[in-house]
Amino acid sequence: MISSRNGLARLQQRLEGRRSFFRYASGSSRARYKAIELDEAELKLFSLLNRVKPDSDIRIAGGWVRDKLLGKTCEDVDIALEDETGAVFSKALLAEYNRLEGSAAQAVTLSARPDQSKHLETTMFTLYGKSIDAVHLRKESYTENSRVPAEVHFGTPQEDSNRRDFTINALFYNLRSEKIEDFTGRGLRDLENGILRTPVDPLTTLGDDPLRLLRGIRFACQLGFELEDDFKRYSGHHSG
Repeated sequence: MISSRNGLARLQQRLEGRRSFFRYASGSSRARYKAIELDEAELKLFSLLNRVKPDSDIRIAGGWVRDKLLGKTCEDVDIALEDETGAVFSKALLAEYNRLEGSAAQAVTLSARPDQSKHLETTMFTLYGKSIDAVHLRKESYTENSRVPAEVHFGTPQEDSNRRDFTINALFYNLRSEKIEDFTGRGLRDLENGILRTPVDPLTTLGDDPLRLLRGIRFACQLGFELEDDFKRYSGHHSG
């Protein structure tokens, strides 16, 4: 776990050689952003994504952002779209890729999988050696005693961040601005300090999906992070 003292310096050391640096927002929110280095495959992929949707903010979400900031490689890329579904977007993307590369890449669209905490149709394909999932930004509402969302709608980046399990998994990489976006305001700091914290009240996050308790334990073991006190306190309501 990265300690709170000198945490920033240690995280910078992990990223040494990747030409990463910090950027700060100019607005009143004082949200902090971090730029990261891309490998050759990611440069090709993200260039293609921007070519297909030049006027939209395409974001890379979740584990890829977390792992890149921790100095790890990540072959799985989750695309979060503002204004269309993954199935619609993938048609245009693969058409352009196949035209440029002379290939015949295809996408597979999978239905929702509540048993795996996948509550939305997901489109999957592989480009430049990266396994890609494409979905739209969303907000969800749940009924009591159900892990399946009662309603799923297109959402804002803030709403999409709030529905995620932990702040460190709610970070986005914006392809157009080439910046890390931390809409919870705590994701980067929690990453520095090695803390697993829910984006909203733990009772809400765990009530929406109690399996997030097991995910928290798994992440704590894998990353060497510490579960935030409120999460540990409220997890008793959803265990046993």
